[in-house]
Amino acid sequence: MRSGNDADRTDESRRIIGRVGREADGGLFSGLPTGDRPDRDAAGIRQDDDPIETWGTRIGRTLGFVLTIGLVLWFASYLLRGL
Repeated sequence: MRSGNDADRTDESRRIIGRVGREADGGLFSGLPTGDRPDRDAAGIRQDDDPIETWGTRIGRTLGFVLTIGLVLWFASYLLRGL
């Protein structure tokens, strides 16, 4: 049989887990397709007729990818320079 203290702790834990679940909507994995955003496709690109948003998203993702590759190459050359 659970004591009153255990029941209170269990109820508090469930409230905390519920609150974290509600607040986690904009978290680290918010870009992953979840099926609850019908106005976006699997890549997160909006499906409406806004060409500026579509091209801005494409340009931003391309620049981010190029910058990431450049930083990785720079870091690798920095590490290999000491050998």
